[in-house]
Amino acid sequence: RFLVPNVLYEPPSRFKLGIPNDYPTGMVVKNDEQRLFIIHTTEGFQALSAICTHLRCVVNWDARRSVYLCPCHGSIFNTKGEVTGGPAPKPLEWYRITLSEEGYLVIDKRDIVDHGYILKV
Repeated sequence: RFLVPNVLYEPPSRFKLGIPNDYPTGMVVKNDEQRLFIIHTTEGFQALSAICTHLRCVVNWDARRSVYLCPCHGSIFNTKGEVTGGPAPKPLEWYRITLSEEGYLVIDKRDIVDHGYILKV
């Protein structure tokens, strides 16, 4: 057993997601690879987890109803990520989003913030 290292290979928690101009104002853009949403409002940018707090399914944005929906067990989250229906026990997580020196949006999934955190660009 000592010949096989006991290491868990996970993707880095800190990563770049393009430049601010890649995200139109007023849009919620899902990043399937990182399982999160980038929200660009007139105030700035926010990053929201796309992982349901019930059984970790990936939620989807329903623009018509302005809610996040979990396709697995029907949890519903409002625009603040708060649970408004279904079995999810907690709200979705918000991540700190910053701007790198090169002008890229940077997210660190280990840095959880509350809904009020906005990167003003």
